[in-house]
Amino acid sequence: MYTGIFNNNPKFLITMGKKMQEVGVKPEVEVFDPAMIYDAAYYIKVGALKPPVHFQFCMGCAGGIAATAENLMFMKRVLNDNCPGSTWSAFGVGRGAMEIMYSAIAAGGHIRVGMEDNV
Repeated sequence: MYTGIFNNNPKFLITMGKKMQEVGVKPEVEVFDPAMIYDAAYYIKVGALKPPVHFQFCMGCAGGIAATAENLMFMKRVLNDNCPGSTWSAFGVGRGAMEIMYSAIAAGGHIRVGMEDNV
């Protein structure tokens, strides 16, 4: 059940991105669909994110892209086209967990595993 709102308005994200740079924090940019990669490319362009950026593909989450190998390769292609030089990792929720883990390793990415995302 959806019970909260993420406050990710542009002013907030620019402020947070610049503050993280000031204090030496390298953010992990979690993306739940390809549109969020395009958003991150904008924040790189305006200086709120400093490349190279590390992306976490969160797949199979409610409201996000399905956890399939085909979708993972699409996300990787969008990332390479819009944020070249970035690093990435991926996880799949539920029954897509293993498919995403194996596909990410085969595609040269990193993986995230743990009880928050999968068993």
